[in-house]
Amino acid sequence: MVSALTAHTPAGCRGCAARGRSEEGASARGHKFFEGKRTPAYLDGTSSTSPENDSVDSFRFVVHDSLRERKMSKRFKFDEAYYRRFYVDADTRAMSPDEFTRLGEFVAGYLRYLDQPVRHVLDLGCGMGYWRAIVDRHFLGASYTGVEVSPYLCERFGWKPGSAVDFRSRRRFDLVICSDVLQYLSSTDASTAIENLARLCDGALYFGALTKEDWAQNCDRTRTDDRGYLRSGNWYRRRLGAHFSNAGGGLFFSCRSPVVLYELEKLGRPR
Repeated sequence: MVSALTAHTPAGCRGCAARGRSEEGASARGHKFFEGKRTPAYLDGTSSTSPENDSVDSFRFVVHDSLRERKMSKRFKFDEAYYRRFYVDADTRAMSPDEFTRLGEFVAGYLRYLDQPVRHVLDLGCGMGYWRAIVDRHFLGASYTGVEVSPYLCERFGWKPGSAVDFRSRRRFDLVICSDVLQYLSSTDASTAIENLARLCDGALYFGALTKEDWAQNCDRTRTDDRGYLRSGNWYRRRLGAHFSNAGGGLFFSCRSPVVLYELEKLGRPR
């Protein structure tokens, strides 16, 4: 386990890379707002539809059916080179240590403000385990379970092998983290993963995934993994909204959470 924070996740960079993945769902985020507008993905040939359309496009190729999605998703490789590029190398990583620290402080601070107990934390697609340092710092005594599909990282850090799609536990968790994972999954598997998140989470979910709009308008593509499946934000919101209340900032609360959200602290469900 790397003790010092050296990056975030790779899928898109506000500066970030995306973490979490699965041999069919990895993550590398990479989002930094960049200077100078790039041609939106749906105009430069990398996507066939506009961001308003909910259909799924791959970053590199248009996907027309779930069988092709599954076959293509298995091509993702999350090895040492991937993590060096999106997590460690200062010139290419998706998120800096300072950015990740600020993210952790925001999540932890809001959970404390809302009186969400955090005793057991599950990190699905944990990557190099940077969230563990956040948990240790802000939630003293809380347990941390890291789950990863990369054989390289499981061997290196001892994470539990598994993915957001198939991980099972008798325990439910006060905080579940699934950041920049689902864009590496086919629509079928991503839907299954969201159902699994609902089963595993008794409190708060911190969730993120690169969307069509992010790819077209928000992310720094030089620090963003261009593999995966682009969906609209509403595609995720509708499926998450069946199980969680959206509190903004990537935080969602299970109906089993003791947190009471006032009306204007909740974001409305998409139609």
